Amino acid sequence: MTNESERETAARLRLERYLASRGMRKTPERFAILKAVCQTEGHFDAEELYGLMEKRLYHVSLVTVYNTLQLFTRAGIVDSHRLSKRGSVFELAKQGHIHLVCSQCGRVREENDPELAQLLASKHYKGFTQSSFGIDVFGLCSSCVRKNRKNINK
Repeated sequence: MTNESERETAARLRLERYLASRGMRKTPERFAILKAVCQTEGHFDAEELYGLMEKRLYHVSLVTVYNTLQLFTRAGIVDSHRLSKRGSVFELAKQGHIHLVCSQCGRVREENDPELAQLLASKHYKGFTQSSFGIDVFGLCSSCVRKNRKNINK
């Protein structure tokens, strides 16, 4: 089984359990959107996912895509981030990684930090059971730092 199909199978099972536990319908649109999400690498926004669905000739409304992404977020299938001024971006949920976000150009780099993940997993908060974490660190990427230095030296 490939990594992509494993991700899709796990996400599908999670969605089926979530819908069943809340008495919600298992619609073909939800599963088509889930398939597209699982085949998307990295971050995407609702409009990009909508465009992908249209390109694959699976017609759903943009509102359906937005609503389904919110459902997937509540179900723990996707993570939602506000990494830039353009609004929310989504990605298939991953355990404990960090986004390094350039405040100038908007570039996003993902990093894994096992030491930080272990530290956060060991933390216990009163009245709260954690299931995952995500951290967004804002600053300047090396390209923007070089560009800024070059502009200052002119």
